[in-house]
Amino acid sequence: MEKIQPRSTDSNYASETNLSKSNIRLAFDGRSIPRSHFYYSRSMDGLIFRSGRLPPGIHRVGIFVRDGQELIGRRGWYFRIVR
Repeated sequence: MEKIQPRSTDSNYASETNLSKSNIRLAFDGRSIPRSHFYYSRSMDGLIFRSGRLPPGIHRVGIFVRDGQELIGRRGWYFRIVR
């Protein structure tokens, strides 16, 4: 049986702003994720976080961004893992 590694991705508006990893805060299941634990690529305009194996149930993701113009954006979603 193959293990599935959940991966959260998001595409944002880095090409229109001056975003860098230091402007991004990621939360997963209510816990803040250190910047060293996710990957952000401005050139690819995306963020990747590998959570590892997750138990069944509902899991939440939140992304909070402050761009170079001091505008704050946030996006959140949830997903369900079923057995």
